[in-house]
Amino acid sequence: MAVLSHPDFLPLADEVLAHWALADAAAGPGGVVLAGGLDRPGFSALRGALAVKRTEMEHHRNTMELGAARLAELRGVVLERVVQFNDTVRAWWGRTPLGAVLPRAPEVSAGLERYLRPVRDALRLWARLNAGPAPSGVVLPLRLGAALDFPRAGLEGLVAQMLAARDEAEAGEFDLGVARAERDALEAELWAGMVGYARAVVGRLGAGSTHGQTLPRLTPLRGHTPDRLTVTAVWDAARGEARLEWEATEEATAVRYEVRWFAGPRYVGQKARRALAVPVSEFTGKVWTLAGLPAPGAVVWYKVYVVLETGNERGSKPVRVARDGGLEG
Repeated sequence: MAVLSHPDFLPLADEVLAHWALADAAAGPGGVVLAGGLDRPGFSALRGALAVKRTEMEHHRNTMELGAARLAELRGVVLERVVQFNDTVRAWWGRTPLGAVLPRAPEVSAGLERYLRPVRDALRLWARLNAGPAPSGVVLPLRLGAALDFPRAGLEGLVAQMLAARDEAEAGEFDLGVARAERDALEAELWAGMVGYARAVVGRLGAGSTHGQTLPRLTPLRGHTPDRLTVTAVWDAARGEARLEWEATEEATAVRYEVRWFAGPRYVGQKARRALAVPVSEFTGKVWTLAGLPAPGAVVWYKVYVVLETGNERGSKPVRVARDGGLEG
């Protein structure tokens, strides 16, 4: 195989390690050592460090996505309580000066600071109302709900949870950025080791030797790129799945389809993750389902790639999937 994207590094490193073991045996004492002193155990350690770093990235990504999901969930809960508070104020204080300063309900899609401003104003107003006097038929301090079991402190607690979820998401995003930069540095070291190993084998054992002839391919063969697939996507609410559809490629040398995804306002290829790989021989229909978006209401972009036996590939245009359905990007 050849390096085309981040997920390719570990499998290719495994191919190099297997080949290196055979080359070490053929080279005799000391084995194949690269300029700078890198040997097979050292290369294996780099490979292991990259595997650990990728696991670390998944942890930070999960932290970021869980925080964002919790924040999105809390937006709806807080909105429901603010609307309930506003309805209560209109019913009992509607014609009073305090009723006249009732803040509007927050917009769920607004930035967090803009979202929280009317919520904080509602808390300020709630404190004033609790200070009295109480309208006829109202018991202070004011509590919401049919069971009158939601006090002002409950809304304060929800706001605190929102801020904590924001901090969790931001910390996860920052840590992910650091881990991503460290992954890139490790991949650069691995790549230099792979290239150096190929040169060392040719120099030590000869280009025409069995080992020189069977070196793992590091880059795709020259050749054409496949035609771009046309992909459609929808969110299947009943099944809780993203549904992607595409027709089989007509490329005779195609070996697999790869589905890659990224959660965010637009598709970012460098940060996309591989969801699945489908061998062309196993593609019997045009509908594939992918269970679970990162968070309810989240927007996820997908691309479907056709990969040829030469390693050349081409992706579809990104398609958007959210709870309201899929739209062409």
